[in-house]
Amino acid sequence: MTATMHVRVILLLMVSMFVILTGQAGRELLPPDDLREVEIAREMYEGGDYIIPHLAGLPFVEKPSGFQAVVATIFKVIGGPSADAARFTAAAFALISITAVFLLGRQIAGVEGGAFAAAILALSQRFCRTAHEVLLDNALTAAVALTIIFTWIALESDIPRKKRLAYAAAGFFLGVSFLFKGFVGLAIFGSGFILYIIVSRRFGELRHIFRLLPIIAFLVPFLSWTVPFLLYAPPNLIREFFITNHFYRFMSGYMSHQRPIYFYIINIWPDFAPGSILLPYATWLAWKTRKEREGRAGIFLLSLFIGPLLVLSASLAKDSVYLLPVHPILALLVAWSMVKLLSPSSRGMRILIWGTTCTAILAAGIIMCINGYLGGSALSIILAGIIFFSTSAVCILLIRREDFKWAGFCIAILFVLGWSLWFIGPISKTEVAKNSIRQPMMEVLSLVKNRDIVLYKTDDGIRGAASFYRNRTAQEIRSPARLVACLADDPDKHVALISWHNKDILPPELQKTGQDMGVNLQIKAHIGFGTHYLLLIEAVPKVSEEQVAFKQKDS
Repeated sequence: MTATMHVRVILLLMVSMFVILTGQAGRELLPPDDLREVEIAREMYEGGDYIIPHLAGLPFVEKPSGFQAVVATIFKVIGGPSADAARFTAAAFALISITAVFLLGRQIAGVEGGAFAAAILALSQRFCRTAHEVLLDNALTAAVALTIIFTWIALESDIPRKKRLAYAAAGFFLGVSFLFKGFVGLAIFGSGFILYIIVSRRFGELRHIFRLLPIIAFLVPFLSWTVPFLLYAPPNLIREFFITNHFYRFMSGYMSHQRPIYFYIINIWPDFAPGSILLPYATWLAWKTRKEREGRAGIFLLSLFIGPLLVLSASLAKDSVYLLPVHPILALLVAWSMVKLLSPSSRGMRILIWGTTCTAILAAGIIMCINGYLGGSALSIILAGIIFFSTSAVCILLIRREDFKWAGFCIAILFVLGWSLWFIGPISKTEVAKNSIRQPMMEVLSLVKNRDIVLYKTDDGIRGAASFYRNRTAQEIRSPARLVACLADDPDKHVALISWHNKDILPPELQKTGQDMGVNLQIKAHIGFGTHYLLLIEAVPKVSEEQVAFKQKDS
């Protein structure tokens, strides 16, 4: 590797890390995902139960406890819950994914191709935004990416021992993926790998996979959570995890986004931008060269893309982030095709580089203008303007000289500039202000003082905020009768918090239950939150007729 190439690779890896870490510190937790995950981790840290996750004091077994257990462990290491610690944990998983992409890209497309793959992944729209959220999908993506690395090493090795060890490592990280999101990781990787075996007709690989060592390696992380869960969880939670949150969600979209079958095919273009500019060419090239020795990596990556795309499209439950574990594969596929296309005299490369440059200049320019319009500081705008215009000019000059590799680095700088302005400028503040629950929740907590909060009819964001911002679990009660009894038992100790569309009237079932139980419920305060209100409800002792007569006589 030449000195110039060495510098370029280091710079690409540095900007890939920079764009993920920028804007993490001090970024507010947003509902519902950020607050749900950090609160589950906080309750895990507080209660010590690392097997059955809890949210608002109730079991929450949509997924295994792997991601929250990692965050809770970080809380224990630093001495207590911290929003920044949770954010940087999620970002660390994103950096692991980038590292895995670089290492595999180095094997299939050379060290420079690996660096470009890392940058393409880091700068892609969905991956970069998710890396700035406290989502377990960051951890799942990292585990799947590591599984793919060792699978490729096994496929390329002719040494039986090395092949077994590589498949064992792949099996181990596949088992780790289960700890983060259940059977989703297995379905994503398994569907792509099976498709690759069929297309490439490498059925002989199966006898290496189903050996004792790879199977044990997979079962170690898989059983480390499954066995304790089966032993300690009641039957209703076991059914909820295995049946409701996997089978029912796949078949009926249970409590998830239900979207049409073509959702991912359409959504992948903006989500994987700017890498999606080259995705059609990369897909075509991988299929075209599938029978050639040099095309083995292409068809491997293409299979790992198409298989999960088909499986996830078949499910009724769909969301953009569900396809996130496929993004490292797409980055590798695009980088692999770039290496094939990177010749100075290539007309296709010139068209690609000009198109990507225009996209980068347009994206960074628009974000700069929005920052200025929203009141960004004059110094930041001036500095960003200098970087923008100088980098754009250098990029155009490099393209005219057909130095496409350094031009690619300049394009990466433009996208990094845009993302940096997005996460640390007024755009981020506007986005946070629009979705934040912190201010209304702090008003609620100031009114509650030292009383215990019980929750009723709240979403995950309110559940997380009511507990995490206070570092004290707000217990959710789902039965109206139990809620009313709890409030009436000690009115000075408990207050209920609900999310309701009317600030003056209680939910009908609470009114009726209070009347039936002889408990007078009243709204202590209401705080606006979006289209709803956060209502604080307390029990007020009813005054008897004798007490009323006595007060009138005394007066």
